Amino acid sequence: MHKKDDLLVYVQLPKGVDVNEWLATHTIKFFEHLNMICSCLSDYCTPEGCPHMAGGTNLIFYWVSERNKRTKPPAPQYIDIVMSYIQRHIQDESIFPTKYGHDFPVTFNETVRKMFRFFFHIIAHIYYSHFQEVINCELVGHLNTLFHHFVLFSQHFTLVDSKELAPLEPLINLLMDYQPQ
Repeated sequence: MHKKDDLLVYVQLPKGVDVNEWLATHTIKFFEHLNMICSCLSDYCTPEGCPHMAGGTNLIFYWVSERNKRTKPPAPQYIDIVMSYIQRHIQDESIFPTKYGHDFPVTFNETVRKMFRFFFHIIAHIYYSHFQEVINCELVGHLNTLFHHFVLFSQHFTLVDSKELAPLEPLINLLMDYQPQ
């Protein structure tokens, strides 16, 4: 089996595992890995250098508050808002239960889908605005593997619409076609 196939197998729901448990486990791991990458790049992503949360030439991500107010914070503030939002939800027992006998809410899949859209916004920003720093910090392999895993998992469980992934479609195609030695 090729290493490429390892990720394809890894995203599959194992027999006997609850789909929500599988989604929760991967969501938490994506959060942890993306948080680590963001921490490594935090000195480079500044309000002056990244006044908007850009994920492409004409792609700016907006934050929509709980009061439905649309704002355009600088990228580091957007990332902080998003990662804090996700962390709060992951730590909330009513959303991500860890105790035996506690069920996931009926809105769990919708919550995970929202988190994955946020993960994509951050990943797109990193590739678009900070890839040179990713190279300098020797994080290319980690970022590419994380994104490849993210895309496979997102596609398998229909977590991010393909139209939303479109800005990174050329990279996605390269990752999907890559055959490690």
